[in-house]
Amino acid sequence: MKKLPVLGLFLLTLCAPAFARDENNIPKESYEKLGRVFTRVTKNLWGSIDRYWHQGQYERDIAILRTITVINPYSTQAYDDGAWLMRNQLRDEEAEAFLLQGLSANPDVPDLYSAMGIFYYEHERPVESVLCYEHAVDLGASDIIWHRLAHSYEEAGYFYEAANIWLGLQYTEPDSPVPQIQLRRMLAGKPPPNTPSFMSRAREARKKAAAEKKKQ
Repeated sequence: MKKLPVLGLFLLTLCAPAFARDENNIPKESYEKLGRVFTRVTKNLWGSIDRYWHQGQYERDIAILRTITVINPYSTQAYDDGAWLMRNQLRDEEAEAFLLQGLSANPDVPDLYSAMGIFYYEHERPVESVLCYEHAVDLGASDIIWHRLAHSYEEAGYFYEAANIWLGLQYTEPDSPVPQIQLRRMLAGKPPPNTPSFMSRAREARKKAAAEKKKQ
């Protein structure tokens, strides 16, 4: 399949947001044709991501994911994947802004609140993490989000709320040993594994190493 010329892709990204926002002002036939074009372009872009990933060209992947969200602001996976790549490239502020942009376009999607909760938890902002996870579970997020919410409650100092979640999960997840393990750990006064402070130290060490490498 031939690739779209650069100018064509540029024009697509310019008109895509208007296309995504309102189909009423576009003739039905034209709307359907544009939809097919956008679908084809987006499919090709997703295919490119895998190729660049294996080549270690993560900056290109980030640029492509940004382009996908311009064409389709409802592509929540693009926001999530893009923010994850940004975080791993130590572009934390950019990752947060990208996730907030995704939430603005998709305020009722639990997965984005979950991604935002992970970001805040890992950056030692537990109260914000709690709020995001609470939104996620209210919107019907997967059961694992209850685990993350419990950890965020604990990190924020809400020990009763955290313990209450683990108690409830003993009944909703009867085949899982995790809730009981977590309750025993809390009663023993032990911290959870992979605490945010540990993650922050690891991230700062990476930043320091990257800065030293640039000086060489």
